[in-house]
Amino acid sequence: MERVRTAERALNDAAATAKRLKAQSRDAKQKLKLAKKTARQAAKAAKAARKNEKDARRTYKKATRRAAKARDKSAKKARGEKKIVTPRRRGR
Repeated sequence: MERVRTAERALNDAAATAKRLKAQSRDAKQKLKLAKKTARQAAKAAKAARKNEKDARRTYKKATRRAAKARDKSAKKARGEKKIVTPRRRGR
């Protein structure tokens, strides 16, 4: 009888261990899935941030060029400089 009880106890312990390991495996898979999702979202956010930074830099460069052009134009006007007019060439 003792051997039967020992065998049953060993069988129950093995079943309990299998259930516990299965649950741990399931939890690990869920954590991995969540980690991958978070990594994808972080990569997506980083890409969007790089794009925004690039667009902002382009806009800034355009604005500074436009302002410099306006400054040069107004400086020439203030100095009273006129356009250099060359006589038209008439080919014969």
